[in-house]
Amino acid sequence: MKRRLLSQLLPWFLALSLMPIVAIVLATWGTLEEFLSERVLLDLRARVELIRPFLAGPIRSGDREALQAILSSGLDSSIGTRLTVIGPDGTVWAETHEAVEAMANHSDRPEIQAALRGGVGESRRYSRTLGREVWYVAIPVVDGEGRPMAVIRAALPDEAVRPLRIRGLLRILLLGLAAMGVAAGFGLYATRLVSDPLEAMRQIARRFGEGEFHLRVPEPDTVELAELSRTLNRMAEQLEDRITREIRLRREHEAIIASMKDGVLALDREGSVLGLNGAAAQMLGLSREDSPGYRLLDRVRLPALEHFVEDALGSEGVVEAELTFPGPADRIYQIRSAPLMGEHDRRIGSVIVLHDATEVRRHERARRDFVANASHELRTPITAIRGYAETLEEEAADDPETVRRFARVIRNHAARLENLAADLTLLARLEHLEEKGTLDREIVLVGDLLDAAVSLIEPKAHERRQRIEKVCPQDLRLFVSGSLVEQAVANLLDNAVKYSPEGGRILVEAGRTDQDVFIRVQDWGCGIEARHLSRLFERFYRVDTARSRVEGGTGLGLSIVKHVAQVHGGRVTVESAPGEGSVFTLLFPINF
Repeated sequence: MKRRLLSQLLPWFLALSLMPIVAIVLATWGTLEEFLSERVLLDLRARVELIRPFLAGPIRSGDREALQAILSSGLDSSIGTRLTVIGPDGTVWAETHEAVEAMANHSDRPEIQAALRGGVGESRRYSRTLGREVWYVAIPVVDGEGRPMAVIRAALPDEAVRPLRIRGLLRILLLGLAAMGVAAGFGLYATRLVSDPLEAMRQIARRFGEGEFHLRVPEPDTVELAELSRTLNRMAEQLEDRITREIRLRREHEAIIASMKDGVLALDREGSVLGLNGAAAQMLGLSREDSPGYRLLDRVRLPALEHFVEDALGSEGVVEAELTFPGPADRIYQIRSAPLMGEHDRRIGSVIVLHDATEVRRHERARRDFVANASHELRTPITAIRGYAETLEEEAADDPETVRRFARVIRNHAARLENLAADLTLLARLEHLEEKGTLDREIVLVGDLLDAAVSLIEPKAHERRQRIEKVCPQDLRLFVSGSLVEQAVANLLDNAVKYSPEGGRILVEAGRTDQDVFIRVQDWGCGIEARHLSRLFERFYRVDTARSRVEGGTGLGLSIVKHVAQVHGGRVTVESAPGEGSVFTLLFPINF
């Protein structure tokens, strides 16, 4: 288990500091014991020397009763010591505390043996008579020739010395504890001289890790720690510079990727999402709010995409494919993958780029359809004109009625070609205006525009006994190209006339909302099936091909309407149902 530096250093410092203190305490305790021993023994010897003159006479005379009388006179109380007189043979002659008859021979006592040899006997031993630890001093009484006549022994129980010993021990312990306290204080101070600066550096380093690189570590007084603090400060400056550069580069990369219309996502080797941009999330129906780490194929279940991801993760090179994602409106994506490399050029996954090719493919299809339809539309009148012209040249030159009838047919087909050329020219012009963004506009009354468009179509409506009704506020204005809007409204009215029954009613209405000015053309004709509505504004697209050709249309009228709306920043909508008629609405933004 990890421990703080203070808790690691302080015990060792205290141990090193306390070892001499403990040694001194132990030595002092031993010295105290020696001192007490010497003091007790000297005191007992002094007491024996003090009493010996009183006992020397009875000893020399051998008067044991006199000895006992002296010892029993309370002498022991006056000197505070137990006294015993022992003969040379070890028998007890007199005793202050016990009856001599009950006492054993003392010849085997070490202090007695030492005194009988002419010296001073001293010992500290367990007394079988008293049942406790006792201090003894024995001094001989000698005759004129120096031979021991008896031994006077003084005894002092160890309990009498114990208070002195305890007081001395307490003083030693108190001094030792005081020394230990001082040592602990110095040890703590010395340890904190190292640990406090290191702790401060640790706290600052932790905040470095949290990104607070503006902080600086204070320099301690210690040379080594000061150098360490300077190193940390330099490291913080370098990290701040490097991280700032990395963050800037990362944000630039993220901004670039986020601004891309193409979808970009990164997968690890297991197919889990490492990251993706908004375009990829939208294309795949994912959320950028979800944390990375989920498997892509758990969220997007498309067999074609699953096969592509497996190929991409298993390939060491670039993999390309074009996939169709089914939905309410199928989307076509060009997908390209490349290996994603990590540190030491080790592959960690794949980067996949999705390009939405739906519009490109739609335009390609529209161009193909346009070329095919235009060729077909041109071929029909040209073939007719050529056929009638050849017939005129070869067979009908002498028949004026036939010539007039054939000339009329040729004129109609030529007019059709002229209308087709005019519509194609107008479409080209509108596309050019959309690309350039320039358009000559003027403020016009919408009512005047509707009147002009109605006047163009009204003759056809009269032929079919149809009634065109107009509803428009008198002061409603638009900032538009009047001729183009008039053309668009006329095209819508022309369609309404074609697909309304004879004697029917057509309504052209204009008005204003909070954001738009609308022009609505409504008929109660045959209506249009829902499956045709999404392609209704494509060039040459016809709901009823046979009827359209009979009516003489070019198939470009509604496409022109859509482009007129778009070039003005507006749009066109359609609502229709079979048998209920149709409602076409032009919407122009209020921009003046």
